[in-house]
Amino acid sequence: MENGVCNYMEELIIKYLKGEASKNEMLEIEAWVKESVENRKLFAKKVNLYAISANLEGKADMCDLDKIVKAIRRLDRRRSVTRYFAAAALATGLIVGAALYTSYKIGSYKNDVEYILAQSNTNLEYSTPYGVKSKISLPDNSVVWLNSGSRISFPSKFAGNERLISFSGEGFFDVAKDSLRPMKINTPGGVTVNVLGTKFNLDTYAEDRSMSLLLLSGRVNIRMKNGSLIENIKPSEKIVINKIDTKAKINSVKDTLPTTGWRDGWLIFDDLTLSEVFVKMKRWYGITIKVEDNSILEKRLSAKFREESASQVLDLMRKTQLINYTIVDSIAYVKNYSW
Repeated sequence: MENGVCNYMEELIIKYLKGEASKNEMLEIEAWVKESVENRKLFAKKVNLYAISANLEGKADMCDLDKIVKAIRRLDRRRSVTRYFAAAALATGLIVGAALYTSYKIGSYKNDVEYILAQSNTNLEYSTPYGVKSKISLPDNSVVWLNSGSRISFPSKFAGNERLISFSGEGFFDVAKDSLRPMKINTPGGVTVNVLGTKFNLDTYAEDRSMSLLLLSGRVNIRMKNGSLIENIKPSEKIVINKIDTKAKINSVKDTLPTTGWRDGWLIFDDLTLSEVFVKMKRWYGITIKVEDNSILEKRLSAKFREESASQVLDLMRKTQLINYTIVDSIAYVKNYSW
């Protein structure tokens, strides 16, 4: 898009968001959004920048036009939109994705924006960096809680006979029931989760060798990358799948807190090896941990934390003679315990 057209449209969008656009100008924006995928992404990006600015100010109608336009132009020069949203999240304690299907309620333009995005059917992506958790709503009113280091993408409206989502990381899904359109969740490693209306916790980080799903209610089936189908998973059952050899194990779970407690701020190590503990800590706190003695990695820890800092968690491990550690320049160096 030429600079003159770009500047004109971005000013027109801001005018629209401030409630100052005429009916003809609103129609012009809608037509421009439908012209190309690039325009749709640009529109969603600018709307969300406005949402961020509005939220920081505490209200939607007090944002300074020049400030927002300058911020938009700075944003346009960035290579990664996701990186910008991650920085905003760390600064405000919130995550804003590339759509308005979040908990924001900022002004009377929201319904119009949703309509335009839905008509253009933009593909949306939402992510949480390490150390940050969030909650989003999908176009069908399903709700997903995202743990640290997670990513989800979905269309601005679900069309056809399925609700297609791509997901990696850890999330708690509360899926709206729709018997005519099952939700299909594609995960790293080629495993697909199919659901109708249900609640479950899905742990499927791309870098992990295994994935797991704990079913709380409803029903799901899982299609493996080799095409085989796993059905009849019952509520309070947890399936763990080895992504390398596709072997699966299903266990009954009496206490779901170790799996789902992260939603309520619980960091729980349920008889985990220190290798697994350090991975969870990296994601939970957004810290770097360097292990100087690999012999400690098979030691095990069972503990439950809430609001404790990373240093306090490491202190507990030192007090129980599991490790010694030092912190230098925000990096934790861990080695075997010694007197």
